[in-house]
Amino acid sequence: MAHGSDNFKSIICGGEEVDDFSENEMCYSLSELSHRLQHPGKLQASRIGAASLVINNGTSFWITGGKDNNHLFQTSEIVELTETGDSLITREGPTLPKKLRHHCLTRVGPSIAIMVGGDKCQDDTGHCFEQSSWSINLDSMIWSLQGPLNMAREKHACCVLKDSSDPDNARKIIVASGGDGWMLDSRQVLRSVETLIVEDESFLTWEHGPNMPMAIRDTASVTNADQLKMFIIGGSTSQHESIDFEVLSTIFELQCPGLQCHWQLVFEMSKPSFKGLAFILPSTVMSAKWKPDIACPHFGNVQGRDFKIQSISNLELQSSR
Repeated sequence: MAHGSDNFKSIICGGEEVDDFSENEMCYSLSELSHRLQHPGKLQASRIGAASLVINNGTSFWITGGKDNNHLFQTSEIVELTETGDSLITREGPTLPKKLRHHCLTRVGPSIAIMVGGDKCQDDTGHCFEQSSWSINLDSMIWSLQGPLNMAREKHACCVLKDSSDPDNARKIIVASGGDGWMLDSRQVLRSVETLIVEDESFLTWEHGPNMPMAIRDTASVTNADQLKMFIIGGSTSQHESIDFEVLSTIFELQCPGLQCHWQLVFEMSKPSFKGLAFILPSTVMSAKWKPDIACPHFGNVQGRDFKIQSISNLELQSSR
């Protein structure tokens, strides 16, 4: 999970330990003043497979659902940095409509967000994938059930794109791509894409979009600064972490001019990435800027195919406790 705000603090919370696959409750922050990771605090609960959203004009970080070794969560937490930036304040957030993990959460408008799909089971067996989607009013924190996906999915990517043919920016396209799903009574990695048109904050029906170039799950996703392009970064084409497990180094781009969406391969990273994060670092670290009013983080420096991807190595971990 990642968070950025106008004071150029990026926060990473929760997740899974690489060595023993145990859950993690710790939070780490990265400031523009140094390349040092600080440890300002921890979550109220360890969370694997949670989704997150920047709210309250970039001052708060909302973390939803997920699981630990014993529980699948219907709870959420709201995390805020203190004014000094050296410690975290956490408080209880709104209850989710269901217990969920591996769902996605993205902002549609200034006060509206949408939560899509996920896994509603504690373990990895059975037909546990969620087909529902819900919108939430971020002022009242009240949920509303929206139309179902055509296919239940988890570990998918989702972002909100603007329709470049709409000069008033009243029309937006919610994109849910890839992930795990069930086809012909077997669990498979998906190529399929679904799109949902939102016009003046009115939700229409999920429709089939253009298939991705390949089946991908556990990818990172971002949009560019004007929200006209979505980028799918890395991921895996394999169902299980087996001998033939494949991790991708590709970056695919999706554009939807006039609501006609199409994919293209735009970049190959030097190293593959799986279950990674994509978020905006300060301009002193990377030629980009975070804009907290858009839930799906976006690159400010991506113009066409002119990618600037910078590796930050030798981060030094500091504890403020």
